[in-house]
Amino acid sequence: MYSMNIPVYSTKMEKVNVVAKHLMGNTYGEWLFLVGSGGNGKTMATYEGIELWKKSLGDDGEIMSVPLYAGGSAGNKIMLMKKGSHTVKTIVHVYKWSPEWEFMAKEWNATVVEFERGNEPTAMC
Repeated sequence: MYSMNIPVYSTKMEKVNVVAKHLMGNTYGEWLFLVGSGGNGKTMATYEGIELWKKSLGDDGEIMSVPLYAGGSAGNKIMLMKKGSHTVKTIVHVYKWSPEWEFMAKEWNATVVEFERGNEPTAMC
């Protein structure tokens, strides 16, 4: 087993909040690793978290995004920067956790969370 204690989130609200909190934090060069197989909400939480960050900045806030395809066990990496800031926020989607990812997370002082499918009720029409 790996030595990191990785929190697990299963509801949409938890997932979006962890991404938004990462983006709105004031630390320099933050990394966030979202771990989970396909369909676990990584993309949804990433883009909804970005929208919340944009709204928090108001009309003066502009966010630059550099999406990159990483391939392999990382589906994608998104680097974001607020206009006028020197802080780059990086979100990495990781499909399968491994010792190599753990090493990188420790080296980069990354926040690592795991997403799993929740049992939230869906709205019926």
